[in-house]
Amino acid sequence: MAISDNGNSRPDPVRGVSCGDGGAVGGVGPCYSRGLILDVNEPAKTASIVWQDNLSPLFAQCCGNINVLANGNVDMGAGATSFAFPQNTEALEVTQQAIPQIVWQMNITGQFSYRMLRIPSLYPGVTW
Repeated sequence: MAISDNGNSRPDPVRGVSCGDGGAVGGVGPCYSRGLILDVNEPAKTASIVWQDNLSPLFAQCCGNINVLANGNVDMGAGATSFAFPQNTEALEVTQQAIPQIVWQMNITGQFSYRMLRIPSLYPGVTW
């Protein structure tokens, strides 16, 4: 199971307030997003983290997404990467290694994106 953790309600370990609340440590403390891949054991009702990428200092207040691509890399999107308007957007493809390497990145300035998905092509039988 792949999960995009925007990090909005991750508590500040020092002050105990959620990211973005008054007094929270911005950007360095709890204000970061991450992608997680979990191994879920339904009979035992447990889940363990198999892989994760802490995207710090990237923080998306909402609209994050994650997909595992056919090549094993992970495609992640962060739809609203600033508190100011207009919003910015960032999309990444990273390797699924202990220290993920960025394979592809797209930054969109002044636009908000919701759940970005990479598709191989709009044309049948054609891939890029």
